[in-house]
Amino acid sequence: TPTCPIIRPFSKALIETNSPDLDGIIARINRTVSEKVHLSFLKWALGVHHKSSNVGVWGECGRYPLIYQSIKLTLNYYKRISSLDSTCLAKAAFIEQRKLK
Repeated sequence: TPTCPIIRPFSKALIETNSPDLDGIIARINRTVSEKVHLSFLKWALGVHHKSSNVGVWGECGRYPLIYQSIKLTLNYYKRISSLDSTCLAKAAFIEQRKLK
Protein backbone atom coordinates (compact mmCIF):
# COMPACT_ATOMS: atom_id res chain seq x y z
CA THR A 1 0.00 0.00 0.00
CA PRO A 2 1.20 3.54 -0.74
CA THR A 3 2.35 5.63 2.18
CA CYS A 4 1.81 9.12 0.74
CA PRO A 5 -1.37 10.73 2.15
CA ILE A 6 -2.65 11.84 -1.26
CA ILE A 7 -2.02 8.58 -3.09
CA ARG A 8 -3.74 6.38 -0.51
CA PRO A 9 -7.32 7.72 -1.02
CA PHE A 10 -7.04 7.69 -4.80
CA SER A 11 -5.49 4.21 -4.94
CA LYS A 12 -8.06 2.77 -2.54
CA ALA A 13 -10.92 4.32 -4.51
CA LEU A 14 -9.52 3.08 -7.81
CA ILE A 15 -9.14 -0.46 -6.46
CA GLU A 16 -12.55 -0.61 -4.79
CA THR A 17 -14.57 0.90 -7.62
CA ASN A 18 -14.45 0.21 -11.30
CA SER A 19 -16.84 3.04 -12.17
CA PRO A 20 -15.92 5.68 -14.72
CA ASP A 21 -17.36 8.33 -12.37
CA LEU A 22 -14.10 8.62 -10.43
CA ASP A 23 -12.15 9.19 -13.62
CA GLY A 24 -14.63 11.89 -14.59
CA ILE A 25 -14.26 13.64 -11.22
CA ILE A 26 -10.47 13.63 -11.46
CA ALA A 27 -10.66 14.86 -15.07
CA ARG A 28 -12.93 17.77 -14.07
CA ILE A 29 -10.57 18.72 -11.25
CA ASN A 30 -7.64 18.76 -13.65
CA ARG A 31 -9.42 21.09 -16.11
CA THR A 32 -9.62 24.18 -13.92
CA VAL A 33 -7.15 26.91 -14.80
CA SER A 34 -5.94 27.38 -11.24
CA GLU A 35 -5.34 23.63 -10.89
CA LYS A 36 -3.33 23.57 -14.13
CA VAL A 37 -1.13 26.40 -12.89
CA HIS A 38 -0.77 24.72 -9.49
CA LEU A 39 0.25 21.40 -11.04
CA SER A 40 2.67 22.97 -13.50
CA PHE A 41 4.35 24.80 -10.61
CA LEU A 42 4.58 21.60 -8.54
CA LYS A 43 6.03 19.67 -11.48
CA TRP A 44 8.55 22.47 -12.08
CA ALA A 45 9.49 22.52 -8.37
CA LEU A 46 10.01 18.74 -8.37
CA GLY A 47 11.88 18.84 -11.66
CA VAL A 48 9.75 16.17 -13.31
CA HIS A 49 8.43 15.97 -16.86
CA HIS A 50 5.20 17.86 -17.59
CA LYS A 51 3.50 14.58 -18.53
CA SER A 52 4.17 13.03 -15.10
CA SER A 53 1.23 11.64 -13.14
CA ASN A 54 -0.74 14.34 -11.34
CA VAL A 55 -1.60 12.03 -8.44
CA GLY A 56 2.08 11.17 -8.01
CA VAL A 57 3.04 14.86 -7.98
CA TRP A 58 0.37 15.68 -5.40
CA GLY A 59 1.53 12.74 -3.26
CA GLU A 60 5.20 13.62 -3.49
CA CYS A 61 4.48 17.20 -2.41
CA GLY A 62 1.97 16.19 0.25
CA ARG A 63 -0.65 18.41 -1.38
CA TYR A 64 -4.25 17.90 -2.45
CA PRO A 65 -6.00 19.40 -5.46
CA LEU A 66 -6.98 23.03 -4.77
CA ILE A 67 -10.68 22.24 -5.09
CA TYR A 68 -10.55 20.17 -1.88
CA GLN A 69 -9.17 23.09 0.10
CA SER A 70 -11.78 25.41 -1.44
CA ILE A 71 -14.62 23.08 -0.46
CA LYS A 72 -13.25 22.70 3.07
CA LEU A 73 -12.96 26.46 3.54
CA THR A 74 -16.47 27.00 2.16
CA LEU A 75 -17.99 24.41 4.50
CA ASN A 76 -16.15 25.84 7.50
CA TYR A 77 -17.42 29.32 6.62
CA TYR A 78 -20.98 27.99 6.30
CA LYS A 79 -20.73 26.31 9.72
CA ARG A 80 -19.35 29.48 11.29
CA ILE A 81 -22.07 31.70 9.79
CA SER A 82 -24.79 29.22 10.76
CA SER A 83 -23.63 29.17 14.38
CA LEU A 84 -23.67 32.98 14.74
CA ASP A 85 -26.30 34.79 16.76
CA SER A 86 -29.33 35.90 14.75
CA THR A 87 -28.60 39.56 15.58
CA CYS A 88 -25.22 39.41 13.83
CA LEU A 89 -25.07 41.39 10.58
CA ALA A 90 -23.14 38.67 8.74
CA LYS A 91 -25.79 36.06 9.53
CA ALA A 92 -28.60 38.44 8.55
CA ALA A 93 -26.88 39.07 5.20
CA PHE A 94 -26.42 35.32 4.70
CA ILE A 95 -30.12 34.63 5.41
CA GLU A 96 -31.16 37.44 3.07
CA GLN A 97 -28.95 36.09 0.31
CA ARG A 98 -30.44 32.60 0.69
CA LYS A 99 -33.95 34.08 0.33
CA LEU A 100 -32.97 35.50 -3.07
CA LYS A 101 -32.39 32.08 -4.57
